[in-house]
Amino acid sequence: FDDPEVAVVGLFALADSRLSQIGKAVAAGKHIIAEKPIADSVEREWQAVSLVEKAPLFSTVNLYLRNSWYHNTIKEFISSGEIGELAIIRVCHMTPGLAPGEGHEYEGPAFHDWWLQCHGTFENGVVFDITQGHVYGQLSAKQTHNSYVDIVGTKGIARMTHDFKTAVVELHGVTQTHRIERPYGGKNIDVLCERFAQSIESGRRCEELPRFRDAAVASEYAWKFIHDARTHDLPAIGDLRTLQQ
Repeated sequence: FDDPEVAVVGLFALADSRLSQIGKAVAAGKHIIAEKPIADSVEREWQAVSLVEKAPLFSTVNLYLRNSWYHNTIKEFISSGEIGELAIIRVCHMTPGLAPGEGHEYEGPAFHDWWLQCHGTFENGVVFDITQGHVYGQLSAKQTHNSYVDIVGTKGIARMTHDFKTAVVELHGVTQTHRIERPYGGKNIDVLCERFAQSIESGRRCEELPRFRDAAVASEYAWKFIHDARTHDLPAIGDLRTLQQ
């Protein structure tokens, strides 16, 4: 923070350190690239948003889908009007992982001790359906994944599947049909850093860069979802013998 030759700091430690580090960065006049979440509670996340929005600095968050080729390809196809009016967004991310009681890794107990299924309607009327968990066939002889985005419009569809190695995008529009298969690309940190560097050098923020506010809103809804899940009876299927296996 004290090095005058450092223009940007990357804040990637655990979330409970993030707000204090953001405060130090702003005080030192450093641009910020932060991991998500930007603090360890919704209240402190909004404090972080307030800090950076008052500062004459660039800041962004590693909401990595924003930097992925498949996400942006689908966004452009929707914007072109090929699927008509956006109606339904279905997201599934089910992978094998640690069994309940084995540990939680960085995602926490919400995704390792049970699966979450959330559905509702955005303020603009678009319906969403989200399924997430690390409980997908842990005892399978050959483990697999089920990760996809399925976007339904009034006239067409756009969808993506991946296996963490290859991503496949299928676009079925009113005048165009495409199937695109390319490397998944991981977290795309290189794209994030390149866009951030261009913003600093040009003095104009790259519009594709996620903002702290985006991360706070996303986190706020995630907390709402998990709170809602915890206030209802959760399904418990299986027995202790299977769990021990």
